[in-house]
Amino acid sequence: MSGSARRILAVGILLVLGAVVVLGALARSMLHDHALWLERSYRNRWAFRDVPTRRGSICDRHGVPLVRDQPRFALELDYDTFRRRNPLGAAVAGARLLWPDAFDHAHFDAAETAALRLLQLPAKALHAEASSKELARDLRFYVSSVADGLSAKPRAECVRLLLAAVADRSELAVLDVLGLSRDQVARTARRRSESLRQLAAILRANGGEADLGALLEKQWDERIADRGRLLPVRTLARSLPFEVAADLACALEEWRGFRLRPAVDRGTSDLAAQLPSVSSLLGVVTPLGTHRNDGDRLKGMVDDLVEKAQVQDALPDDLDLSEDAVARLQARASSFLRNRVMLAGRYGRSGVESAMESMLAGQLGLRFVERDAHARERLLYRSLDVNPGHDVRVTLDVALQGVLERVLDTHARGLDTAMAVIDARSGDILAIGGRPLTIEQGGKLLERTISPAVTWRNAGYVGSLAKPFVLLEQLAAERAGLPHSDRASFIPCEKRYKEIPGTPRWLECDDFHGEDGRDPALAVAESCNVFFFQVAEGLGMEGLRRAFARAGWFDLAADERAMVQVRVPGVSGLSRPRVDPQGHMLQHVGIGYGVKASALSVARAYAALATGRLPTLGLVVDAERSPAIDLAVPADDLALVQEGLRRCVTEGTAASVSGLAELGVHGKTGTAEVNSKDENNAWFAGYLLAPSGRPTLAFAAVAYTVEDHGKESARMIADFLHGLAALPSGEALRRRWLQGEEDR
Repeated sequence: MSGSARRILAVGILLVLGAVVVLGALARSMLHDHALWLERSYRNRWAFRDVPTRRGSICDRHGVPLVRDQPRFALELDYDTFRRRNPLGAAVAGARLLWPDAFDHAHFDAAETAALRLLQLPAKALHAEASSKELARDLRFYVSSVADGLSAKPRAECVRLLLAAVADRSELAVLDVLGLSRDQVARTARRRSESLRQLAAILRANGGEADLGALLEKQWDERIADRGRLLPVRTLARSLPFEVAADLACALEEWRGFRLRPAVDRGTSDLAAQLPSVSSLLGVVTPLGTHRNDGDRLKGMVDDLVEKAQVQDALPDDLDLSEDAVARLQARASSFLRNRVMLAGRYGRSGVESAMESMLAGQLGLRFVERDAHARERLLYRSLDVNPGHDVRVTLDVALQGVLERVLDTHARGLDTAMAVIDARSGDILAIGGRPLTIEQGGKLLERTISPAVTWRNAGYVGSLAKPFVLLEQLAAERAGLPHSDRASFIPCEKRYKEIPGTPRWLECDDFHGEDGRDPALAVAESCNVFFFQVAEGLGMEGLRRAFARAGWFDLAADERAMVQVRVPGVSGLSRPRVDPQGHMLQHVGIGYGVKASALSVARAYAALATGRLPTLGLVVDAERSPAIDLAVPADDLALVQEGLRRCVTEGTAASVSGLAELGVHGKTGTAEVNSKDENNAWFAGYLLAPSGRPTLAFAAVAYTVEDHGKESARMIADFLHGLAALPSGEALRRRWLQGEEDR
């Protein structure tokens, strides 16, 4: 065999062996790895699409919206796309490659000059021989992007003409090569620059990016510092006016690099914006992924969505995937959903938003689709319907809340002031608030997240507001034979009662009541300390604890029914009432020292004096609530205390406050000394008795650390009730709350 034949034979053998290897590989791919490659083929076409959900609205008791999702548009910046495809971004980027000093720290208003200088370059300057290969390539890219964006010529044609001129080392300027008019390019660039300046002004006016030009400069610097890393998309504005969003959406080609994303904004209604105290009760909603506990929450939500979507059952019938392949598909769905939920998901962090999260949140929708090479959907495999959140009604009444806000504004002194108004029978919170609405922390003013009406922290005692409950316990002890002092042995009130051992001070009353101070009803009305000093001495600390437990301010032994309400769903930061007699004489505890409770807890206690039953507070309509707790006191005992509260506003400590008695208010002033500067916690609490004898509203008001003895707080309640009576459209409210008529 000749040498040529041997060589031909060797080549033939190699070809045959190569063919065998290729055919073997193809056979393995077609037979053994068929499912794998089929899966990969489908994966190139599969896609998941999320469908945003609407979060439920929060409305007042009559259905008036307070907080709701409002459609909005968010604007984002993808700087890499802006630099590559937007003619202004490409012009500045290209000019900086050639003239870094001239365009260093150039804002977008220099884009017109940069574009003209680039397009006036001779075509030969874009050849690799005129500069480095990388620089020439980048310049050709930026020049073609500028020409494409500032002229009517298609990009493909611009690139073809430009490459031909570069290959010929043409002396012609790029403008002439592409057949562009210098004036037309300048006008278009100027118009684009002006539009960008207007967008920057709109962003500033709508709480978006404060300085768009500075951001573009910063993005360029970050890109130069790390060329191998894609810059993250930046949110420029979370809520754009509809007309701005419409203009952008109608000219997306002119705004390359900017992304308009439909979304929703959790915003208060115009009416709720006039009720500033309500925001702390309604709570806040923030994106998922911003709190340390969101990891487990996200995982649970995503797993639940993937399970409901039943991805495996949605696959085409001709696709028989392995368990590993299905697991990879589900992992892909989980990854997609996790990213989308972190981007668009929201979670209630406080107040009603947090307490009713399961109702308000709704469920994100999911669509499993097949797409074509242009990412357009062509086939729907599975759709998981989006479930909007349910609306939630709160017990607040916007009309009553509006009156309360005006009263607070009138009486605010820069110190903590609080009011709470509830339905005396049901415990529904009707209006609540306080001032100030901001607190100073670290030299900064911060929005208050907890209402002064729900917390007593660092606020001192309730003082004489405790006396009606101490009297109730005295009467109960007399009937039950428990330890008590015999009222027949009580001495008259001569202002001074006893000298405090070891000190030059005396236990004393604020006034001289004489024999009248032995009358229980008058002792409540006139707030006679001497009477209650003697009651406290007979009851002892255990008896006083029973008295405060009846008010819902103290828990008795574990085997007895707890009357303290520690939590009200939707009310953030509610302080647990506290009875701490340590450091106080027994007699002082009997007049309310050592007793701490919020305005809301005090209003609840006085509702019990009105009805004989301690209601369970509630903020959300139809939410599950424990039944009211019977005070278990005889009607005669309760009537005696109620008589004292009536006489308080007719002839007692609140008699000088006009309007209370005329409206049927029963109440009690309270004073608790805070310091040696004659500053007190000034309280007034009580209830409204309709002409029919039916209790309607219970309330409490307090001004902390003021030179007052409760009359200022009584005026707050009087102003509130007169404001309710004067509501121009409040006939139904007046009938219900002032006249005591049942709802029709």
